[in-house]
Amino acid sequence: MAHYQASPDHLQKLVGDFFEAMDLDGDKKIDKREFLLFMKEEGQSQMTSLYIFNQLDLNRDDTLDFGEVIMACYIIKSGRPFCTHCNKFITSTYLTCIGCLEDRNGNSFYLCLDCYASQKSGHLHNGLSRFVDNYSLLANMTKLKLNESQVFCRFESRFFFRKGSNPCGCGAGEKGTRWRWLF
Repeated sequence: MAHYQASPDHLQKLVGDFFEAMDLDGDKKIDKREFLLFMKEEGQSQMTSLYIFNQLDLNRDDTLDFGEVIMACYIIKSGRPFCTHCNKFITSTYLTCIGCLEDRNGNSFYLCLDCYASQKSGHLHNGLSRFVDNYSLLANMTKLKLNESQVFCRFESRFFFRKGSNPCGCGAGEKGTRWRWLF
């Protein structure tokens, strides 16, 4: 809910429109039938299960209120993964196939911890099964991005700095600033 409240007005309106489109009878509550029908019509096949509805229904009243629908909207828009093997929504740590990440076709393969532990997915690339957890993947992607910034700054410092100005805004090249990776 905090993410919704901090969003710009136009995004809050989109989420409101999402809720209203799902609320077929206008009672400000989304029942199971409305939820499943809406998700099916919108092509959200992974969201068309009672399992997902029940996970979203935090107060267990068999309907979804606005705050609970915000979570559904977030799941869809953020691209949060479902386990490719069992098709359950992954709420915590998951594993991503490294071979699929390296594949230029952009296919992804995600496993929940239960499916990974059971080793029943049979997902291989060139006879190898290589997976990384989401937290390690994020940490490595962050390091890669930081390295790209450092290379950019090194390039900029050699060729484009004039009187301490730095086009990337990282502070390198300013008076009194010395970053080892620039030299």
